[in-house]
Order: sequence, then structure tokens, then C-alpha cells
Amino acid sequence: MLIESFQEFWEKYRVQIIIGGLVVGILTVLFLPGIGGRSNEQQPMTDIRPTSISQNSKKSQAGEMKSLATSTGDVYVDIKGAVHHPGAYQMATQQRVGDAVQKAGGYTPEADPNQVNLAQKITDQMVIYIPRKGEKIPIVNSTSTMNPGTAPSPTATESNSNGKVNLNTATLEQLKGLTGVGEKKAQKILEYRQQHGQFKSVEELKNVNGFGEKSLATLAEQICV
Repeated sequence: MLIESFQEFWEKYRVQIIIGGLVVGILTVLFLPGIGGRSNEQQPMTDIRPTSISQNSKKSQAGEMKSLATSTGDVYVDIKGAVHHPGAYQMATQQRVGDAVQKAGGYTPEADPNQVNLAQKITDQMVIYIPRKGEKIPIVNSTSTMNPGTAPSPTATESNSNGKVNLNTATLEQLKGLTGVGEKKAQKILEYRQQHGQFKSVEELKNVNGFGEKSLATLAEQICV
């Protein structure tokens, strides 16, 4: 009886049932990808947050490092004399003269470390001069360092009180003050001194490029060793 009723219902509404099924199928096909698409669209949003947090973290770390570098601070010192690699070096503010000597390659064989205060703290623009054996250096605060802007005492750069400039201890500015000696010639004297050690005599100046008998005669009363 039930089967006969179902058959009658099917025969009567078969077309409507088929059409309805097709409509439901079409709607299912259309809407399911949309749901999946929205799900996929939402996924990148969860990925953006960690990326943003990571970038902010990196910026924060960079800021902290920059702040630390600013608070710590670096200084530059100019180390000269009896070291293997004289020149300007970047140092940390808490370092000492001994650290600068080590950074410049250490003492040369002719260096006189007894005149060097390795424990002195370095300062920005400090000039550190490492003397050679038998060489007297400008005395500033009882150390072998010369702070910028501090003129060496006359007795420290001269062999006696006769007013002559000592070729072994004179600075670039002092050498430039000699008659006929400009910056280039003064620099050549310093380079010769670094390469060959201290002058043994005034006559040795003739070994420096640019100086001859005439130059020596002119400077004889102005220089000493």
C-alpha cells in the first residue's frame, strides 16, 4: 500500500523532484567553494600577526643595541712611536693604554716600556707615544701619553735648555716650525724616525729624503738629538 502511494507520488511529482534536486546540487556546488575560499582568505590574517610581532621585536632589539652603543661609546686614539703598527684606532671607553699598545701590534724591539703607563684609561682623541730606549718623551701627568691640545714642556722635547728642537721627540707642528721645513718635510722626518729609530746624530738628517748639506747647514743651530 505504502509502495503504491510512493509510486503514485513519484509519477505525479517526478519532474518537480528532479528539478529541485538539480537546483540543490547547483547551489551546493556554488556555495561550498565560496565557504572554502573565505576560509582560505582568513588564513593569511593569522600569519600576519606573528610577522608583525617579529618585525616589532627586531626593531626593538635594534633600538636597544643602538642605545647600548651610544651609552657605551667608542673613542679614537692615535698611537705613535715604537709599536709595530702605529696609527689611529677605535677603542672602547673602558679600555687602557695597554689595550691600545696590543691593538697596534705590541712593542717593537727598541721600545722602552718602562716609560709607559699601561694602566692609564684612554680618552677620545688621545695621542699615545711609545718611546724608544734612550729617548725622552714629553711628560704629561707622569705618563707616556700626550692629550690633544696639551703642549709638551720645553725641557721634555729638547736635549738641554738651548732652545733647539730634538729630532727624536719633536712633533709634526714643532718640525714645521723649523726654517725651510714645511708639512711634507716634517712628515718625512717622522716617517724616517718610525722606520729607522731615533737619530744618532744631527748629520743623519741628510739620510732623510729632501734634506742635504745645505738644509743641514741652515738647521744646524735649531736642531739636536
